[in-house]
Amino acid sequence: MESAGDAAEAASEPTESTGATRRALLKAAGASSMGGVLSALVAEGALAEEVEPGSADGRGGVFDASDGRPPATVFPESVASGDPTPSGVLLWTRIAADAYRTDEPLGVEVATDGTFEDVTYRGVVPAAAVDPADDYTVKADLDGGLESDRFYFYRFFYGGTTSRVGRCRTLPEPDASPDELRVAAVTCQEFSNGYYGAFAHVAQEDVDYIVHLGDAIYEYAAPDSEYEGRDVVLPSGKDVAHGLADFRYLHERYRSDEFYQRALERHTMIATWDDHEIVNNRWWEYDRDPERPASTSHPENGDREFMQRLFAEGIKAYWEFMPVRVNISAELTDYDPETSPAPQGDDLHESFRLYRSFAFGDLADLAMTDERLYRTDPPGEGQYESNAAPYRDPDMSDPPDAPDRTMLGDRQRGWFLDFLADSTATWTVWGNEVLTTALKTTNDGEESTYLNYDQWDGYQAERARIMEGAKDTENFVTLTGDLHSYVVAYLLDDYESPDGQEPAPLQGSPVGVEFMTPAITSANLSEIADPSGAGGFPAGTDETTVNQLAQSQNPHIEFFNSSQWGYSIVEFTREDATYVAYDVDKAEDSPCASRETLVAYRTPAGSDELVEVTGEENVDGRTNQQTGEAADVVDVQALFANRESDAAANTPGSFDFNEDARLDVVDVQKLFVEVDTS
Repeated sequence: MESAGDAAEAASEPTESTGATRRALLKAAGASSMGGVLSALVAEGALAEEVEPGSADGRGGVFDASDGRPPATVFPESVASGDPTPSGVLLWTRIAADAYRTDEPLGVEVATDGTFEDVTYRGVVPAAAVDPADDYTVKADLDGGLESDRFYFYRFFYGGTTSRVGRCRTLPEPDASPDELRVAAVTCQEFSNGYYGAFAHVAQEDVDYIVHLGDAIYEYAAPDSEYEGRDVVLPSGKDVAHGLADFRYLHERYRSDEFYQRALERHTMIATWDDHEIVNNRWWEYDRDPERPASTSHPENGDREFMQRLFAEGIKAYWEFMPVRVNISAELTDYDPETSPAPQGDDLHESFRLYRSFAFGDLADLAMTDERLYRTDPPGEGQYESNAAPYRDPDMSDPPDAPDRTMLGDRQRGWFLDFLADSTATWTVWGNEVLTTALKTTNDGEESTYLNYDQWDGYQAERARIMEGAKDTENFVTLTGDLHSYVVAYLLDDYESPDGQEPAPLQGSPVGVEFMTPAITSANLSEIADPSGAGGFPAGTDETTVNQLAQSQNPHIEFFNSSQWGYSIVEFTREDATYVAYDVDKAEDSPCASRETLVAYRTPAGSDELVEVTGEENVDGRTNQQTGEAADVVDVQALFANRESDAAANTPGSFDFNEDARLDVVDVQKLFVEVDTS
């Protein structure tokens, strides 16, 4: 089964901007058909002309900031950075439609300090690159312009207004030997289902990067959210996204959140997607002629052309709003719902490649896979009320262990197996959207019931091939999202052996470990538990029983919790990898939302052992440092209420608790942390 395109490896060489239109650049690059694949530098919007710092090559007016407008009036979603290289990073922003001018270029400035006294880079993005056809989004690719393994500060200039300041980080050189790597793992952030206090805490974390494991938006409308200010009303008026205008609105709505903005300003993001960036539980129908994307969760699933367009438009919006360095064709970057033909057959596979890898010197290699665009349908699709289903139902269509079932597709699977075989870093890490380890609600041999066939449990033959490939990979760690739960588990080479079937102490053969990060806000198993038991757990199951049942029926799972929300920090050193999971109250719309350490585990290098270290001194890393300021909760409340006042603005140095040369909600949270730990 050929299930992915012949996408070229993402290029990393910087290219000169010509000031031409995007279509001219794409034509020059030879991407004139749906199968023509480009690197991340697909448009002049991704090319900032580098000029000498200080002089701006005679265009100092681009870097004028004299009009005094608040940054949000011109840059409503602020700034973000992503997909670092050893010599650069992608910088992202979006210009407000009412601030857009056809002849106005965009300035980019990078410095080693937050006050921009040591400017190391100035670039100008041509006016033609700030394009209404891309919803005014811009990605400036600075690959080749920065030094390796260091933090930088950056900002944009447009029409006399300066954006908020962002901070980014480049990768170490491939032959470097860094001592540690710290990432914040996040996923599943349904806007209408809670507040983003977790992102406020992530903004304050001392980490190198954010790893986003998907579901950065949800396709649903929610006109009557139970959380004040979190309504979602799609432009189409539909219940789920029906096209490009809906997808763009969703990205803008989610990115309007102040705490989410602060997290993306503060940390460079490495992201993949999951299903909800387009539609719930999506897959690819290979047995149709022509092939087509599908999801029974969408009311228009029966319309092949509609679904082809829906996927193309969801991909375009994702490319516009996410700072990812991907291979994508001209037809998708320039897709116009009014004039572009619907993609045919496997055109979408040939036109978009999201899977890619990152090397953090010789300490860690990270692969980010795409587990939605190439997958076959879940086993027993449409036969059961939920994704929970028995393992050996004789009437099941396409059972979960069928050898031709795939989540990655042939080419991506081959690429990933090569990644596992070739990695020589201390840690080999998989950024994986859905749960890898088996999760059963009843564990009784061939009578077992699996919780969710949308996870790797529904693709067991391919999972076995990957686990076989990982056997010779020392220190294999999977970072996972999607299930809205906290999971710490062993990865086994065989979940179907007699030893693996028994709800008893682990006797299988571990090949690695899995750390699942919880949802930021999305409904977890306890929140959606059906008293009738229709959700896969027995009737009357409460949250404590859900957690205990999952662990008791799955001896390879060391910890399971589907009752809280939050994020996790994963730290890799030469000696071990440590996972610290946080519970953050999603009902609090505050940068100081209640946060507790839920659990912490450590796996030593050279073994597959999982050791619980919850409560050990300093297991939280550097998140609870004190500066000795004499303050109390009243001071925190006062600073939050007055952070935008003239008095605070006139004395920013007195309140810059996180030392980034600006006063904002992150300083409020920093002060709260100091008070809370004093």
